Amino acid sequence: MKYYYYILLLCSVIFSTTINIPIDYPTIQEGIDAAVEGDTVLVADGDYQENIEINKSIVLASHAIFDDLDDWVAYDDVFYEQWVINNSHIANTRIIGNNPGDDYGSAILITPDEDTCISPEITGFTIQYGLGTLVERDGNQVRIGGGILADISDPLIKYNAFVNNGNPSLASGGAIQLTSSSEDWSFNDRENRNPRCEVEEFRISDNLYNDNDAVYGNSVANRFHEDSFDMSGSIFDVFNCGADPVNSISSVWVNVEDDASVDYSESEGNACAFTAPNVYVDSNIDQECLDEGCGFINNPFKTITRTLEMILPTEDNPITIHLAPGTYSPETGELFPLIMMDYMNIEGDSTES
Repeated sequence: MKYYYYILLLCSVIFSTTINIPIDYPTIQEGIDAAVEGDTVLVADGDYQENIEINKSIVLASHAIFDDLDDWVAYDDVFYEQWVINNSHIANTRIIGNNPGDDYGSAILITPDEDTCISPEITGFTIQYGLGTLVERDGNQVRIGGGILADISDPLIKYNAFVNNGNPSLASGGAIQLTSSSEDWSFNDRENRNPRCEVEEFRISDNLYNDNDAVYGNSVANRFHEDSFDMSGSIFDVFNCGADPVNSISSVWVNVEDDASVDYSESEGNACAFTAPNVYVDSNIDQECLDEGCGFINNPFKTITRTLEMILPTEDNPITIHLAPGTYSPETGELFPLIMMDYMNIEGDSTES
Protein backbone atom coordinates (compact mmCIF):
# COMPACT_ATOMS: atom_id res chain seq x y z
CA MET A 1 0.00 0.00 0.00
CA LYS A 2 2.83 2.39 0.83
CA TYR A 3 4.56 1.60 -2.48
CA TYR A 4 1.31 2.33 -4.33
CA TYR A 5 1.03 5.68 -2.59
CA TYR A 6 4.67 6.43 -3.36
CA ILE A 7 4.10 5.73 -7.09
CA LEU A 8 1.02 7.96 -7.14
CA LEU A 9 2.97 10.83 -5.64
CA LEU A 10 5.81 10.41 -8.11
CA CYS A 11 3.33 10.44 -10.99
CA SER A 12 1.74 13.61 -9.66
CA VAL A 13 5.14 15.28 -9.64
CA ILE A 14 6.06 14.04 -13.14
CA PHE A 15 2.80 14.81 -14.95
CA SER A 16 1.91 18.12 -13.34
CA THR A 17 3.66 21.43 -12.94
CA THR A 18 6.05 21.41 -10.01
CA ILE A 19 6.59 24.68 -8.17
CA ASN A 20 9.79 24.64 -6.16
CA ILE A 21 10.01 26.55 -2.89
CA PRO A 22 12.06 28.70 -2.35
CA ILE A 23 13.55 28.67 -5.89
CA ASP A 24 10.41 29.65 -7.82
CA TYR A 25 8.72 31.52 -4.95
CA PRO A 26 10.18 32.52 -1.58
CA THR A 27 7.18 31.39 0.49
CA ILE A 28 4.95 28.33 0.48
CA GLN A 29 1.84 30.51 0.28
CA GLU A 30 3.03 32.27 -2.86
CA GLY A 31 3.66 28.89 -4.44
CA ILE A 32 0.17 27.69 -3.51
CA ASP A 33 -1.38 30.87 -4.89
CA ALA A 34 0.44 30.35 -8.21
CA ALA A 35 -0.49 26.66 -8.47
CA VAL A 36 -3.51 25.30 -10.30
CA GLU A 37 -5.41 22.11 -9.59
CA GLY A 38 -3.18 19.06 -9.89
CA ASP A 39 0.09 20.94 -9.42
CA THR A 40 2.73 20.05 -6.86
CA VAL A 41 4.24 22.62 -4.52
CA LEU A 42 7.57 21.04 -3.58
CA VAL A 43 9.23 22.54 -0.52
CA ALA A 44 12.95 22.35 0.21
CA ASP A 45 14.27 21.72 3.71
CA GLY A 46 14.07 24.74 6.00
CA ASP A 47 11.91 26.63 8.48
CA TYR A 48 8.83 28.35 7.02
CA GLN A 49 7.14 30.64 9.50
CA GLU A 50 3.81 30.80 7.73
CA ASN A 51 0.13 30.23 8.31
CA ILE A 52 -0.84 28.59 5.03
CA GLU A 53 -4.19 28.51 3.25
CA ILE A 54 -4.92 25.77 0.70
CA ASN A 55 -8.02 26.29 -1.45
CA LYS A 56 -7.48 23.82 -4.31
CA SER A 57 -6.62 20.18 -5.01
CA ILE A 58 -2.84 20.29 -5.10
CA VAL A 59 0.02 18.29 -3.64
CA LEU A 60 1.98 20.11 -0.95
CA ALA A 61 5.07 18.08 -0.15
CA SER A 62 8.61 18.14 1.09
CA HIS A 63 11.37 16.23 -0.71
CA ALA A 64 10.41 13.24 1.45
CA ILE A 65 8.06 12.20 -1.37
CA PHE A 66 11.11 10.95 -3.28
CA ASP A 67 12.19 8.71 -0.37
CA ASP A 68 11.28 5.20 0.66
CA LEU A 69 9.03 6.00 3.61
CA ASP A 70 8.70 2.49 5.02
CA ASP A 71 11.03 3.51 7.88
CA TRP A 72 9.95 7.14 8.26
CA VAL A 73 9.93 6.72 12.06
CA ALA A 74 12.20 4.74 14.36
CA TYR A 75 12.25 3.96 18.05
CA ASP A 76 15.20 5.70 19.74
CA ASP A 77 16.06 3.60 22.79
CA VAL A 78 19.39 5.35 23.40
CA PHE A 79 18.73 9.06 23.89
CA TYR A 80 14.98 9.73 23.96
CA GLU A 81 13.32 6.34 24.57
CA GLN A 82 10.53 7.26 22.22
CA TRP A 83 9.53 7.22 18.57
CA VAL A 84 11.29 9.86 16.49
CA ILE A 85 11.24 10.99 12.86
CA ASN A 86 13.72 8.91 10.87
CA ASN A 87 13.49 10.88 7.61
CA SER A 88 15.65 13.98 7.30
CA HIS A 89 13.25 15.84 4.98
CA ILE A 90 10.26 15.37 7.30
CA ALA A 91 12.35 16.39 10.31
CA ASN A 92 13.92 19.41 8.62
CA THR A 93 11.05 20.86 6.57
CA ARG A 94 9.09 22.73 9.21
CA ILE A 95 5.91 24.78 8.88
CA ILE A 96 5.82 27.00 11.96
CA GLY A 97 2.42 28.59 12.51
CA ASN A 98 3.07 30.80 15.53
CA ASN A 99 2.79 34.20 13.81
CA PRO A 100 -0.80 34.34 12.54
CA GLY A 101 -3.17 37.17 11.78
CA ASP A 102 -5.97 37.97 14.17
CA ASP A 103 -8.27 35.12 13.10
CA TYR A 104 -6.42 32.54 11.01
CA GLY A 105 -3.96 30.84 13.31
CA SER A 106 -3.94 27.24 12.10
CA ALA A 107 -0.56 26.32 10.65
CA ILE A 108 -2.48 25.05 7.61
CA LEU A 109 -6.06 26.05 6.79
CA ILE A 110 -7.76 23.93 4.11
CA THR A 111 -10.80 25.77 2.79
CA PRO A 112 -12.43 25.76 -0.67
CA ASP A 113 -13.21 29.10 -2.30
CA GLU A 114 -15.95 27.53 -4.42
CA ASP A 115 -18.74 25.06 -3.70
CA THR A 116 -16.67 22.16 -5.00
CA CYS A 117 -14.97 19.43 -3.00
CA ILE A 118 -11.18 19.76 -2.89
CA SER A 119 -8.71 16.95 -2.13
CA PRO A 120 -5.32 18.45 -1.30
CA GLU A 121 -2.45 16.19 -0.27
CA ILE A 122 -0.02 17.21 2.49
CA THR A 123 3.07 15.05 2.87
CA GLY A 124 6.43 15.20 4.57
CA PHE A 125 6.45 18.09 7.03
CA THR A 126 6.95 18.87 10.68
CA ILE A 127 3.99 21.11 11.55
CA GLN A 128 4.53 23.12 14.71
CA TYR A 129 3.07 25.79 16.99
CA GLY A 130 -0.22 26.32 15.18
CA LEU A 131 -2.62 28.29 17.37
CA GLY A 132 -5.96 27.49 15.73
CA THR A 133 -8.44 29.50 13.67
CA LEU A 134 -11.05 31.72 15.32
CA VAL A 135 -14.54 30.53 14.35
CA GLU A 136 -18.13 30.69 15.55
CA ARG A 137 -19.35 27.41 16.99
CA ASP A 138 -22.57 26.83 18.92
CA GLY A 139 -22.95 30.58 19.40
CA ASN A 140 -19.44 31.04 20.83
CA GLN A 141 -16.17 32.40 19.50
CA VAL A 142 -13.56 29.64 19.77
CA ARG A 143 -10.34 28.51 18.15
CA ILE A 144 -10.09 25.08 16.55
CA GLY A 145 -7.54 23.13 14.50
CA GLY A 146 -4.10 24.03 15.82
CA GLY A 147 -1.91 22.29 13.25
CA ILE A 148 -4.47 21.80 10.46
CA LEU A 149 -8.07 22.97 10.18
CA ALA A 150 -9.76 21.22 7.26
CA ASP A 151 -12.98 22.91 6.20
CA ILE A 152 -15.39 20.60 4.37
CA SER A 153 -12.96 18.77 2.09
CA ASP A 154 -11.35 15.39 1.42
CA PRO A 155 -7.69 15.83 2.35
CA LEU A 156 -4.92 13.25 2.30
CA ILE A 157 -2.55 13.94 5.20
CA LYS A 158 0.36 11.49 5.51
CA TYR A 159 3.92 11.24 6.78
CA ASN A 160 3.87 14.40 8.87
CA ALA A 161 4.94 15.20 12.43
CA PHE A 162 2.54 17.37 14.44
CA VAL A 163 4.45 18.86 17.36
CA ASN A 164 3.35 21.40 20.01
CA ASN A 165 0.26 22.66 18.21
CA GLY A 166 -2.71 24.11 20.08
CA ASN A 167 -2.91 24.97 23.75
CA PRO A 168 -5.16 24.15 26.74
CA SER A 169 -7.76 26.73 25.65
CA LEU A 170 -8.04 25.56 22.03
CA ALA A 171 -11.57 24.19 21.72
CA SER A 172 -10.79 21.10 19.65
CA GLY A 173 -8.28 19.47 17.32
CA GLY A 174 -4.88 20.26 18.77
CA ALA A 175 -3.09 18.78 15.76
CA ILE A 176 -5.94 18.26 13.25
CA GLN A 177 -9.58 19.34 13.12
CA LEU A 178 -11.56 17.65 10.34
CA THR A 179 -14.89 19.12 9.27
CA SER A 180 -17.82 17.03 8.07
CA SER A 181 -20.69 19.50 8.06
CA SER A 182 -21.24 23.23 7.63
CA GLU A 183 -23.23 23.05 10.87
CA ASP A 184 -20.02 22.41 12.80
CA TRP A 185 -18.65 25.96 12.66
CA SER A 186 -18.46 29.08 10.51
CA PHE A 187 -15.91 31.77 9.78
CA ASN A 188 -16.39 35.07 11.57
CA ASP A 189 -15.67 37.43 8.69
CA ARG A 190 -16.14 35.59 5.41
CA GLU A 191 -18.43 33.12 3.67
CA ASN A 192 -18.13 29.53 4.75
CA ARG A 193 -18.53 27.30 1.70
CA ASN A 194 -20.65 24.15 1.80
CA PRO A 195 -19.37 21.90 -0.99
CA ARG A 196 -20.87 18.51 -1.72
CA CYS A 197 -18.08 16.42 -0.29
CA GLU A 198 -19.04 12.78 0.17
CA VAL A 199 -16.22 11.56 2.40
CA GLU A 200 -16.58 7.94 3.45
CA GLU A 201 -13.14 7.79 5.06
CA PHE A 202 -10.86 10.54 6.33
CA ARG A 203 -7.32 9.64 5.27
CA ILE A 204 -4.82 10.71 7.92
CA SER A 205 -2.61 7.65 8.36
CA ASP A 206 1.14 7.56 9.06
CA ASN A 207 1.48 10.74 11.10
CA LEU A 208 3.31 11.38 14.36
CA TYR A 209 1.62 13.35 17.16
CA ASN A 210 3.58 14.80 20.06
CA ASP A 211 2.55 17.33 22.72
CA ASN A 212 -0.44 18.84 20.91
CA ASP A 213 -3.18 20.24 23.13
CA ALA A 214 -6.89 21.11 23.07
CA VAL A 215 -9.95 20.85 25.27
CA TYR A 216 -11.33 18.10 22.99
CA GLY A 217 -9.02 15.91 20.92
CA ASN A 218 -5.41 16.78 21.65
CA SER A 219 -4.38 14.97 18.47
CA VAL A 220 -7.49 14.82 16.23
CA ALA A 221 -11.10 15.96 16.51
CA ASN A 222 -14.22 15.75 14.39
CA ARG A 223 -17.96 16.10 14.81
CA PHE A 224 -20.74 14.49 12.75
CA HIS A 225 -18.67 12.03 10.67
CA GLU A 226 -19.93 8.55 11.54
CA ASP A 227 -18.07 6.61 8.87
CA SER A 228 -14.38 5.72 9.04
CA PHE A 229 -11.01 7.28 9.81
CA ASP A 230 -7.75 5.78 8.59
CA MET A 231 -5.19 6.58 11.28
CA SER A 232 -3.15 3.44 10.74
CA GLY A 233 0.62 3.48 11.06
CA SER A 234 0.60 6.53 13.31
CA ILE A 235 2.54 7.42 16.45
CA PHE A 236 0.56 8.80 19.40
CA ASP A 237 1.46 10.31 22.76
CA VAL A 238 -0.46 7.59 24.63
CA PHE A 239 -1.54 4.29 23.11
CA ASN A 240 -3.01 1.05 24.41
CA CYS A 241 -0.04 -1.30 24.45
CA GLY A 242 -2.38 -4.26 24.96
CA ALA A 243 -3.93 -6.37 22.24
CA ASP A 244 -7.27 -4.55 21.90
CA PRO A 245 -7.41 -3.22 18.30
CA VAL A 246 -10.61 -1.24 18.90
CA ASN A 247 -9.97 0.51 22.21
CA SER A 248 -6.56 1.90 21.32
CA ILE A 249 -6.77 5.58 22.28
CA SER A 250 -8.99 7.57 24.62
CA SER A 251 -11.18 10.48 23.54
CA VAL A 252 -8.73 12.85 25.22
CA TRP A 253 -6.44 12.27 22.24
CA VAL A 254 -8.80 11.37 19.38
CA ASN A 255 -12.28 12.83 19.81
CA VAL A 256 -14.71 11.59 17.14
CA GLU A 257 -18.29 10.35 17.05
CA ASP A 258 -18.98 7.16 19.00
CA ASP A 259 -20.38 5.47 15.89
CA ALA A 260 -17.30 6.20 13.80
CA SER A 261 -14.82 3.45 12.95
CA VAL A 262 -11.13 4.28 13.42
CA ASP A 263 -8.33 2.14 12.01
CA TYR A 264 -5.34 2.19 14.39
CA SER A 265 -3.57 -0.81 12.89
CA GLU A 266 0.25 -0.74 12.93
CA SER A 267 0.18 2.28 15.25
CA GLU A 268 2.39 2.84 18.29
CA GLY A 269 2.62 5.14 21.29
CA ASN A 270 5.32 6.92 23.24
CA ALA A 271 3.57 5.87 26.45
CA CYS A 272 1.28 2.98 27.29
CA ALA A 273 -2.22 3.82 28.44
CA PHE A 274 -3.14 3.03 32.07
CA THR A 275 -5.78 0.30 32.04
CA ALA A 276 -5.88 -0.96 35.64
CA PRO A 277 -9.32 -0.55 37.27
CA ASN A 278 -8.07 1.86 39.95
CA VAL A 279 -5.78 4.86 39.45
CA TYR A 280 -4.48 7.15 42.19
CA VAL A 281 -3.86 10.90 42.28
CA ASP A 282 -2.22 13.00 45.00
CA SER A 283 -1.84 16.76 44.52
CA ASN A 284 0.56 16.94 47.46
CA ILE A 285 3.48 15.27 45.71
CA ASP A 286 6.25 17.54 44.48
CA GLN A 287 6.01 16.94 40.75
CA GLU A 288 4.00 15.08 38.16
CA CYS A 289 4.77 11.41 37.76
CA LEU A 290 5.95 10.83 34.19
CA ASP A 291 7.73 7.48 34.42
CA GLU A 292 6.42 4.00 33.70
CA GLY A 293 4.44 2.63 36.62
CA CYS A 294 2.69 5.92 37.44
CA GLY A 295 -0.85 5.88 38.73
CA PHE A 296 -0.65 3.12 41.31
CA ILE A 297 -1.24 3.75 45.00
CA ASN A 298 2.48 3.88 45.82
CA ASN A 299 3.33 6.05 42.79
CA PRO A 300 0.35 8.32 42.07
CA PHE A 301 -0.14 11.01 39.46
CA LYS A 302 -0.09 14.57 40.76
CA THR A 303 -2.94 15.99 38.65
CA ILE A 304 -6.32 14.85 37.43
CA THR A 305 -5.38 16.45 34.11
CA ARG A 306 -2.46 14.08 33.57
CA THR A 307 -4.50 11.14 34.78
CA LEU A 308 -7.20 11.77 32.19
CA GLU A 309 -4.52 11.84 29.49
CA MET A 310 -3.14 8.49 30.59
CA ILE A 311 -6.16 6.32 31.37
CA LEU A 312 -8.21 4.30 28.89
CA PRO A 313 -11.55 3.32 30.43
CA THR A 314 -13.90 1.13 28.38
CA GLU A 315 -17.27 -0.52 28.88
CA ASP A 316 -15.53 -3.80 29.66
CA ASN A 317 -12.85 -2.14 31.78
CA PRO A 318 -14.17 0.89 33.74
CA ILE A 319 -11.65 2.90 35.76
CA THR A 320 -12.06 4.70 39.09
CA ILE A 321 -9.84 7.70 39.89
CA HIS A 322 -9.02 7.91 43.60
CA LEU A 323 -8.13 11.40 44.85
CA ALA A 324 -5.98 11.78 47.96
CA PRO A 325 -7.02 14.56 50.39
CA GLY A 326 -5.78 17.91 49.09
CA THR A 327 -6.46 20.81 46.74
CA TYR A 328 -6.85 20.29 43.00
CA SER A 329 -6.57 23.68 41.30
CA PRO A 330 -4.50 25.59 38.72
CA GLU A 331 -2.00 26.22 41.50
CA THR A 332 -1.39 22.49 41.75
CA GLY A 333 -1.16 22.05 37.97
CA GLU A 334 -4.75 21.38 36.93
CA LEU A 335 -6.02 22.63 33.58
CA PHE A 336 -9.73 23.35 33.51
CA PRO A 337 -12.25 22.40 32.30
CA LEU A 338 -11.68 18.74 33.08
CA ILE A 339 -13.45 16.67 30.41
CA MET A 340 -14.79 13.44 31.86
CA MET A 341 -14.87 10.25 29.81
CA ASP A 342 -17.39 7.43 29.70
CA TYR A 343 -16.83 4.42 31.96
CA MET A 344 -14.87 6.32 34.61
CA ASN A 345 -15.61 7.55 38.13
CA ILE A 346 -13.85 9.90 40.53
CA GLU A 347 -13.80 9.22 44.26
CA GLY A 348 -12.30 11.46 46.92
CA ASP A 349 -10.96 10.08 50.17
CA SER A 350 -12.34 13.06 52.12
CA THR A 351 -14.37 16.24 51.63
CA GLU A 352 -11.11 18.20 51.45
CA SER A 353 -10.32 16.86 47.97
